[in-house]
Amino acid sequence: GGRSVGSHRAAQALRRLPSAGSRAALALELGYADQAHFNNEFRRFAGVTPRTFVERRGDDDESVILG
Repeated sequence: GGRSVGSHRAAQALRRLPSAGSRAALALELGYADQAHFNNEFRRFAGVTPRTFVERRGDDDESVILG
């Protein structure tokens, strides 16, 4: 269903977000209608906004702490 597609896209975003040049561009690449839709779905999946996810991320890829 739609939820599994959203979860798949959000999981892709988790992997790609730290190195993405632009959250808006990444949202479009992953098929979101706009950045707001991306932010909302990402927050539902990860428990934090994309910005907070990047800010909390350490130098080590395994050090991510989700809300």
